[in-house]
Amino acid sequence: QPEQDREIPCKRHYNQFELIQSIEQEVFRILNTRSTAKHSEFEDLINLRENIGLVHLFGLADFSQFDGTNGGHRPRIARLCEIAIRIFEPRLNNIKVTILEFDKKSQTLIASISAMIIIPEFQQEITFPMTICA
Repeated sequence: QPEQDREIPCKRHYNQFELIQSIEQEVFRILNTRSTAKHSEFEDLINLRENIGLVHLFGLADFSQFDGTNGGHRPRIARLCEIAIRIFEPRLNNIKVTILEFDKKSQTLIASISAMIIIPEFQQEITFPMTICA
């Protein structure tokens, strides 16, 4: 799990390890920030390219209507995660999120994220675990 306690300044050039670490930290930040857009307007807003930069869209859309313990709801939560990553992490494509479990004690979702890094000199598929606060 990426460190949350401090923000690392942006670097202009990363080696492969630093790039992957930076991507994981940014995905953690995206998925553990909640969009302030209303659920009813979120889908409409993200479908218009000019809205992508709106600050109230940043983060994971509200998924409180879904139950993380319900296996049938997990693909819906995963889809919302994929949308958020696709919009706010431009270094990745072919994003696949799988919700593995819900930890009732800590109220967190445990997920696996796989994607392709699209930066030419670092193109590769990566997979990493992610904890998402419910």
